[in-house]
Amino acid sequence: LGNLHIIRPWLDVTRDEIEQYLIDHELQVSRDESNDALNYQRNRVRLKVIPALVEAYTDRSPVRALAGLARRMAGLEKFLSALSEEKLEMLRLPDGAIRISGLLNLHGYLLHGILEAWINQPIVGDDAGRYRLTELETRKIERFLESTARRAELRNGIVLVKKKDALTIARKTER
Repeated sequence: LGNLHIIRPWLDVTRDEIEQYLIDHELQVSRDESNDALNYQRNRVRLKVIPALVEAYTDRSPVRALAGLARRMAGLEKFLSALSEEKLEMLRLPDGAIRISGLLNLHGYLLHGILEAWINQPIVGDDAGRYRLTELETRKIERFLESTARRAELRNGIVLVKKKDALTIARKTER
């Protein structure tokens, strides 16, 4: 934000540690009232769930354990995204479609990652934002690929069409 840098607290540092750091270094505390509002999910987690976990697991730090899990999951996400992109390139046809036969033995995150990467390519015709494929949509597409149906509609007017061994993508036209 211009010359202003916003630093978010580290995931594996507890609130008590941050507050002690501020006291030790005689730093001014600035509090946003919205941080206490329970109508925000992040606040409910921070104000209700984390304290309950700390109380339940007195022999370890749930905050540090969750932060470690988040780091491992971020690394796994990077790996699986790269794998999905690589597999997508192997399945891509010259016209931008993808080979259905190459998708049929894929499931779970790998199928999800390949489909999401493919849907988000410029083939759809606009760059209005990243399309986040839901888990339900991934399962719907998986059933669609194994069915005799020729078309499947997703959110936002996205239509998948089977043409022999090719899966193509288009926008639903308004009538």
